[in-house]
Amino acid sequence: MPALELIIWDLDGTLTDSAEGILNAVSYAVRQMELSPLTPEEARKFIGPPLHLSFQNHFSLTDREARRAVDIFREYYREKGIWENKPYGGVRETLEKLKKRGVLLAVATAKPLLFARRVLNHFELECYFSVIEGSCFDGRKTDKYELIGHVLERLDFHDLKHALMVGDRHYDILGAQKCGILSCAAAYGYGTAKEWALADFCIDSPEGILSLLR
Repeated sequence: MPALELIIWDLDGTLTDSAEGILNAVSYAVRQMELSPLTPEEARKFIGPPLHLSFQNHFSLTDREARRAVDIFREYYREKGIWENKPYGGVRETLEKLKKRGVLLAVATAKPLLFARRVLNHFELECYFSVIEGSCFDGRKTDKYELIGHVLERLDFHDLKHALMVGDRHYDILGAQKCGILSCAAAYGYGTAKEWALADFCIDSPEGILSLLR
């Protein structure tokens, strides 16, 4: 394995355990839109993918209806859900060790950039990352391939065999593959074994990334 010089992290399900806040916000939107209640298993699938696609695909909504559902989701999330969240154990210590070893660190998340920065700043994690990329409130920049590409472009990083994307969902893994970089499944997050099997590597805790370093 080539020496890692850049590690790009997903946020929800990889750096922070944000399930409670997201699920509460999804439930709030479902109630307000008078949609069919979700089972716990169905609701969990809303963690990670672009929200408007999740609402649209699951409930067969029009694009306009799905974006309305996202707006309602954000009513709850920006006031309460964003704080129903916590970093996974070992995240801070792992980032600290990576920084000391000279590894570039970045974040690529489908969460709106403003929310991502608020979360990282609140938990005092923002200082570890050279670049943070997130989506726009109008629905642009939700594709993980696009987000990873922006990270690479902003860092002017071209030696792709030395870059790695860490995430818990297949969107992270497929985005990394499309960008030509390595992928690592965060198997402590919200994905499934089937999704994690797509990755080049797999870790059971944030600290597991350290075992991939030379």
